[in-house]
Amino acid sequence: MENLEFDELEEVEQNINLSEEKEEPKEYEKLLQVENNRKLCAKAINLVEYGCFNQKEETVIDFTKFSRLSVKKYKGKYDVYQNIDTLSLVLICPLTEDNRDEDGNKRAVKPYAYDCIYVEDMDDETYEKVRVAARNNLFSSIDICYKAGFITYFIMLGITLLVFIGYLIMNLDSGIPFFYSLVNTFQFASPLIAADVIALPLLVLASIKYKKLKK
Repeated sequence: MENLEFDELEEVEQNINLSEEKEEPKEYEKLLQVENNRKLCAKAINLVEYGCFNQKEETVIDFTKFSRLSVKKYKGKYDVYQNIDTLSLVLICPLTEDNRDEDGNKRAVKPYAYDCIYVEDMDDETYEKVRVAARNNLFSSIDICYKAGFITYFIMLGITLLVFIGYLIMNLDSGIPFFYSLVNTFQFASPLIAADVIALPLLVLASIKYKKLKK
């Protein structure tokens, strides 16, 4: 009887320990985990773009040894994973045959292999040095194109302004009333004005992308 009570007590203690182990993480812990995953994803993607990786095709992957970090797919097909044991980062893309049926609808097809991009392991200090070096060297051509785009836009804006003012003065000198001169000038310079208007949001978008890249 005493042994039975002891066994039951031990079983209760085990259940209590299991319930404590499965305790739901707190909200701030969830936020910290999401932020940590975001940083690891950014690190993995940056190192891939810097050329610090080894790519190979694997036929079988044990996904129980990996935790998925990414929310969005890199280049629309790679997910970022971290090895649970080694903490190494890897980008994985399942390779499948044509997975559309006769009607063009996607269907579930088991991958025949996986395209794996193994990111080089490096500590945070080394990673920061690599990031700075890449920003100062790899992106020099991007810097040139970015600055050239701004210079070209302002030159085009200056030409538009000169054409607009010149044609307006020419119309006024011809004795055409100001309102009609203004309308004629807008019609004459409309291609240049349209080009300026279209180029402006594209330049703003390029500026946003450039600042993100530099980070």
